[in-house]
Amino acid sequence: MIKPPALPAQLLVLGSIASVQLGSAFADKLFSRTGPAAVVLLRLAFAAVVLLLAVRPSLRGRSRSDLLSVVGFGLILAGMNWSFYEALDRLPLSVAVTVEFVGPLAVAIAGSRRALDVLWAVLAASGVGLLASNAFGRGLDVIGLLLALLAGACWAAYILASQRVGASFSGLSGLAIAMTVGALVVLPAGLAQGRGRCSNRACWPVDWQWHCSPRWCRTPSN
Repeated sequence: MIKPPALPAQLLVLGSIASVQLGSAFADKLFSRTGPAAVVLLRLAFAAVVLLLAVRPSLRGRSRSDLLSVVGFGLILAGMNWSFYEALDRLPLSVAVTVEFVGPLAVAIAGSRRALDVLWAVLAASGVGLLASNAFGRGLDVIGLLLALLAGACWAAYILASQRVGASFSGLSGLAIAMTVGALVVLPAGLAQGRGRCSNRACWPVDWQWHCSPRWCRTPSN
C-alpha cells in the first residue's frame, strides 16, 4: 500500500497558527456573553468528546507514571487555555499572543544545538520585543500581561509534556485523556461564570427568550 506524501512541516505550522488565531478571534467575541472560563470549558469539552469517540482510549494496564504524566498534561492544557483566554479578555489579541509566545520561544532556545537555530530564535525574539515595545506603552492591563506570561509558561510546559505523553500513549489516546482531565478541571468555574453572565437577556443571540413550563412554552412579548 502506497502511503500518501506527508505534508511539509512548514505548512502544518502555518495551518496550526491560522487555526489557533482564528479560534481566539472568534472566542473573544463570546466573552461578554459567557466569560472566558465558560468558553474554555466549551472548547476543551467539545474536543474531549470528539477525541474520546474517535480514539476510545483505555487506561487499562497503564503504569502510575503514565497516569501521572497524562493527568499533568491535562492540568497544563487547562491552565494554558484558561490563562490565555483570561488574558485575551483584558488585552488585545496581538498583545496577548506576543507575550504568550515567550514560552515556546524559550523552549526553542533552550533546545537549540546549532548556531543557525539560535539565530532564528534570536530573530523571533527580536520581533516579539519590537511588537511588545510598541504595545506596552498604551497603558495595558497588568493582570492581563501576567496571565499572558502564565499562558506562555504553560505553553512551554505543554511542549515538554506532550513529548512525554506521546512516547507513552499511542496515537491521540493520550491527548484524548488529557483533554478530558482539562475539561473536568475547568468545569466548575466554566459553569459558574457562564451561568452568571447568561442570567440576563443580553446573553441571548436574539431579543427574546423562551419561557417553558412542564405544560407549555410561550414567548413573552416585548
